[in-house]
Amino acid sequence: MLPLKLRDAEVTDLHYILKSWLRMFRRTGNYGNCPNEIMFPFHSSLCEKLLMRSKSVIAADLVDPNHIYGFMVYEKSDDATTMHFIYVKSIFRNMGIA
Repeated sequence: MLPLKLRDAEVTDLHYILKSWLRMFRRTGNYGNCPNEIMFPFHSSLCEKLLMRSKSVIAADLVDPNHIYGFMVYEKSDDATTMHFIYVKSIFRNMGIA
């Protein structure tokens, strides 16, 4: 397992979270021939709304907390926790981060 530090996301992390989230939507989603000019604005708006009402946690290097391994975005209610997105950089996958 890779030694890491979990920390709350900071405002400076939000751009990275949003950019990574949108790139993964494009790579893994079933969007067929949907042009980027349509797909990205729609999903950007959706992800921004989710980020504003959710909690984001960063998995980072122990020594340099700005070196991000991955993150998760989730939302808690009284009776459930909803994971919106979990992402780990490909180089750090299969190392026990998520």
